[in-house]
Amino acid sequence: MGKGSSRRVRAFKRWMKREGIECSDALDLRDEGVEIGISVSALAHLKEGDVVARIPKLTCLTTRTTAARDIISAAAAGEGEEESCLGGLAGLAVALMYERSLGERSRWAAYLELLSKEEESLPLVWRADEVEQLLAGTELEGTVKEDKGVMWKEWKESIEPTLLLQMHPLDAAAVEFDPSFFGFGDYLAARTLISSRSFQIDEYHGVGMVPLADLFNHKTGAEDVHLMTSPHKSEYNTTQENNESDTTSTSISAIHDDDMSASITVDEGEGDDSGGEGDNGDRDNSEGGDDDDSDDSGDGDSDDYGDGDGDDSDGDDLEMTMVKDVKLGAEVFNTYGSLGNAALLHRYGFTEPDNPYDIVNIDLELILQWSSSLFSGQHRRARLSLWKRLDYSGCVTHNSEYFEICGTAFMVQIQ
Repeated sequence: MGKGSSRRVRAFKRWMKREGIECSDALDLRDEGVEIGISVSALAHLKEGDVVARIPKLTCLTTRTTAARDIISAAAAGEGEEESCLGGLAGLAVALMYERSLGERSRWAAYLELLSKEEESLPLVWRADEVEQLLAGTELEGTVKEDKGVMWKEWKESIEPTLLLQMHPLDAAAVEFDPSFFGFGDYLAARTLISSRSFQIDEYHGVGMVPLADLFNHKTGAEDVHLMTSPHKSEYNTTQENNESDTTSTSISAIHDDDMSASITVDEGEGDDSGGEGDNGDRDNSEGGDDDDSDDSGDGDSDDYGDGDGDDSDGDDLEMTMVKDVKLGAEVFNTYGSLGNAALLHRYGFTEPDNPYDIVNIDLELILQWSSSLFSGQHRRARLSLWKRLDYSGCVTHNSEYFEICGTAFMVQIQ
């Protein structure tokens, strides 16, 4: 166990063992505190092809596995309130809020404890004065305000009707329900976690929270490890002796972008690659020596959790597989794709210094003012008219189309 291990990390490791999540001893989960979160480092040399984790789909927190699944499925089917529809992300948000309301009785209590402060960094939950002060003049200022409006509408139309139904249940055997955990602020917190951490698992489970896979920090511009799903279960064997089998794998996608695979990348850092070859055959669950803390949480014995009845993929596992060698001591990163800082801040709550994919948005009026010293008014109007006919527009959000300017160019050519 690494130096950065803490009580909540040890509890999480015991929880993984109990749930059947296999985590290599070569991964060190380091607790940097509730304000920073968890980082992952290599305790041994990791080789291309190593399976460093295997996560059963039924251990993921989804609308199919939560103890609140009956609430969600009833609302999604339009039962009780016509305006209530808890499909997709809204349904997963209810699942998160409900499991948090259970506290230590939640099946995912040890996992949720690791995420206790994560949602506070996203602009969606910033105060209005913080948004205006920190994002003034950026494309995110309007986007964040618009997001909050959309979230409020979802809460009023989907969450609140469900709250009213549960406060006055038609079924005397309705699940335990505490409205104090389902306010608008709680909904925003749940949606930020979903935005920054959830994955599209498969057609049956839909979007869900994937324990362990979502604890890796991000590094732009690298793609060294993939989170995949394999249709056939096998013994935990990171030597990959059966690479030539007919087993197929599918990439697991993060929900923020359809073409962005959730993958894990590694910072080569200054690790000493002579410090052991990381014998894969010895990498079982990193649970040994964790019995110094009693484990009295997260069993969920008093709550009914989904077992995936009717799902042909119940036996599927999610696998985290190295696609590059990684040195001892290097931090292991998750990559969210080639994103600029505006997108990173909006979706994940952080930015990267010297981000090679960052962009600068320049107000169109500034371009027109600059061009007036070089071109005639007629020429500028013709260029602007052509630009609009091609359906280009100003960068009003971080999702707007943009064009690149060569770094060696002396000036921007708009002709």
